[in-house]
Amino acid sequence: MSDIKNQIIVVLAFFLIVIVCHWGFTLLSNRIRQYDMEYRVEQSIINNSRQECDLRIEKHCYIAVVYTEAVTYTQAVSICRDSDSSIAQILNENTYNDIVKNIRSKIPVGYISTSVWIKGPVTDEFIKWQESQLRQSISNWRELYLVVDRDPGSNKQGLRTGFALSALRGVVCER
Repeated sequence: MSDIKNQIIVVLAFFLIVIVCHWGFTLLSNRIRQYDMEYRVEQSIINNSRQECDLRIEKHCYIAVVYTEAVTYTQAVSICRDSDSSIAQILNENTYNDIVKNIRSKIPVGYISTSVWIKGPVTDEFIKWQESQLRQSISNWRELYLVVDRDPGSNKQGLRTGFALSALRGVVCER
């Protein structure tokens, strides 16, 4: 009987070691992935600080930054600040259309859409809200994002509300 107990203890100890090692490697892997993502965003911030305007509309310079990594609102603010700009506020229909076209050209290979932070509130009626969004209840939100599909005719694109902790794929900056 004592041999069976010893064997059970050895097996349980083995599984406990496997679980602890797996947890440790998972934690380490997640930290490495987080560090890698932060490093890439940091490098992108450095590169964007030298970036020229994607679009010049009237007296405004717009820079659309699209990543494959996730970008929180706080990181978006930093990306824009480091390029001497701020998160863009879309003021009219022509600007909206030009920015959407520019973002569409930057959708990474293998992706069917992307989403980027912009600044609210929006006050103009031209804005194309994504189908599921109710304009009346959210037009005063500060944290908005734009979903752009590779297909210009898709009904799964347009403006949406977001939370600062949401992770999107980029930002539109304005200076």
